[in-house]
Amino acid sequence: MVWIEERRELSPRDYLLYLEPDNFQLLNCIATKESKWRNVPNYLYDGENGIYTAFGPFQILKSTATKYSKNDRRDPYANVRIAVEIFRNEGVYPWLVWQQCVN
Repeated sequence: MVWIEERRELSPRDYLLYLEPDNFQLLNCIATKESKWRNVPNYLYDGENGIYTAFGPFQILKSTATKYSKNDRRDPYANVRIAVEIFRNEGVYPWLVWQQCVN
């Protein structure tokens, strides 16, 4: 697998397609529902040491991100990579919006 730094020519969405082509539709829907693919903090975000730390296209919590990566989840490419690792280990369940993404 090619690491983040080697695929910066892709958009974060295309990076997701590269990393997880078989589950792209589902994960793309989750990122769209979570943030509309914007690299932004949660609307309740209260800082890196606060309670509401969700950030990025997949709105990943700081505590969850540190279980899967040393990369900063505030980087949109790292956010995608961490989301893929979460999905591979935990499925869709960490994202409450997943039910809106299945038919």
